[in-house]
Amino acid sequence: MKTLKLTFVFFIFPFLLFSQIDGKISALKNEVLVQPNKALLKIDQILFKNDSLSKFNKAQLFKYKGDIFNYNKNFDKSLYNYNESYQLFKELKNVSTQIELLSKISDLQVLKGNYTKVIDIQNEVANLFNKLESNKNLSSEYLKNFSKLYFKLGDNGKAFFYLKEAIKNAQKEDNQRKIHQYYNDLASLYFENKKMDSALYYSNLVEKYSINTNNYQLRTESLLLKGAINEVQENFIKAEKKYKRVVKIRDSIGVNSYPALVKLGNFYKSLHLYKYAKTAFSDALKKVNNTGNNKEILNLYHNIIENSLKDYDVKTAQYYLAKFDDLNKKIKTAEQEKYNTFINEKMDIQNKEIQFLEKKHELQKKQDELLMQEKIYAKNKILYIIFLALLGVLLVLSLLYYRYRRLKNEKQNIRLKNKVLGLQMNPHFIFNSLTAIQNSVMKKDILKSAELIAVFSKLIRQNLDFSARETINLSEELEMLKNYLTTQQFRFDHSFDYTINVDPNLEVDAIKIPPMLIQPFVENSIEHGIKNREKEGKIEIKIYEIEDKICFEIMDNGIGFDLENTDVKNEEEVHALSIFKERLKIRQKGEYKGFKVTKIYHENIKVVGTKVSFSLKK
Repeated sequence: MKTLKLTFVFFIFPFLLFSQIDGKISALKNEVLVQPNKALLKIDQILFKNDSLSKFNKAQLFKYKGDIFNYNKNFDKSLYNYNESYQLFKELKNVSTQIELLSKISDLQVLKGNYTKVIDIQNEVANLFNKLESNKNLSSEYLKNFSKLYFKLGDNGKAFFYLKEAIKNAQKEDNQRKIHQYYNDLASLYFENKKMDSALYYSNLVEKYSINTNNYQLRTESLLLKGAINEVQENFIKAEKKYKRVVKIRDSIGVNSYPALVKLGNFYKSLHLYKYAKTAFSDALKKVNNTGNNKEILNLYHNIIENSLKDYDVKTAQYYLAKFDDLNKKIKTAEQEKYNTFINEKMDIQNKEIQFLEKKHELQKKQDELLMQEKIYAKNKILYIIFLALLGVLLVLSLLYYRYRRLKNEKQNIRLKNKVLGLQMNPHFIFNSLTAIQNSVMKKDILKSAELIAVFSKLIRQNLDFSARETINLSEELEMLKNYLTTQQFRFDHSFDYTINVDPNLEVDAIKIPPMLIQPFVENSIEHGIKNREKEGKIEIKIYEIEDKICFEIMDNGIGFDLENTDVKNEEEVHALSIFKERLKIRQKGEYKGFKVTKIYHENIKVVGTKVSFSLKK
């Protein structure tokens, strides 16, 4: 009797345990659609508390996680989980599920713009189809992915063709979920091709189906599309209601409503309802703060700043500008720490390599000594071996020295980049400009204020964009320079004038230069040259071509700048000049040799200004 009980415990109990886990996983299939966040918690609990899960169960759970992250627009995590699931199903030789997962991965790669990967995936799907005896039930996904690919490539004709073929196949399968998902894709295609009646017709079909089946994902997607259609039809009240409805639905099922709030904010922004737009973006910020997505947080800060300025809410703009700067610095610090960790790890590896080589060399030397004692007659041969060993060590040490020099140069480049980032637009200039705007608003000079807000907002966007790029077009540099000078003119009540003379033969849209190369010298001309001047100041910028060089000249009629007799006040200027020279040196074209700062004399006696000149090779 005891033997029978033991048999039951060891054989029947594990079977019941696995059956219970299978039941939990099967129940998750519907919960993923209805309550995705709760389903995600249950999935993680099953994965981490059950070390003996079968490959099939693990593969299913990773697939469900991929679906949930896909719904929440977290495409990187979705891709990771789909790939994990795909590899497990590949080991299980489950061809049909492999095809399903490759179709989902293909969808995400289309969204990320990786079209070469999409084509490779579709070829793999085609190979897997050949292994199936009947592939009718999966060919619709294959056709749908081709439709999305051709839409991204701009071939709408083929996009419509493949999507309609996918719908026909899904109808043969009588798979209503697929049919209405494809209807939603078809509505989006019609919307992109400005066929609003057709788009609205299919969106209504999708919404009706999603309500009847409690498919919240399809419902929110159809509502967002219908809201966009209402926007185009200028039925703004309906559009607003639909966007708000999406936010409410996503909040009710515990799904992050951040994307819908951003859509609502952009909707208000397009209608110039800057106060409402600011509120929507602020609500979105509360949602995205929990995700730790710093890039999205920076974008929201930017939107709040822009809409606050347009709403004349300078205080809020200043507050979020300060938060923007703090977060930006934290991100750069984290990136620097990550890079330093990487360098330290590389140095540790190299140190271990050196230690290994030293031990190897010592061992070789001992072996040579023993061999010399035992075989004196082979002395010449031993010396030859020692010579080769030493030559090898020298070669390795030379390689290590080369690596050390390369790492040193890389560190120098990183330090220079950090210095260049430090030369971004002066915070005092930003806050002084905002104060000038505030004064203008208080004077009720509406037109002047609106014009300056537009120029200043564009200048801020350009500064943020250009500081993250290695090179920009000359035309972009000139446009930013004009916005900067216009802002400074307003700030100093037009106490100076400027001219920018560009050789008409220069192709300013094709010429690439490092960003913000001219602005520091213009700032120096204003702050240290003509700011305290009693008479009207003048700044002249010349850009012309000589042979294979682009020449730059910045001249002002200020008090002048003496490089040889600098005082403490000019230390910042000298620092900026040294960084400018380093930026030219790093290009390794010898351009820094032509950099000059000279005084402008009147009749060779009186200093009447300063001239900065340099040139860049094409």
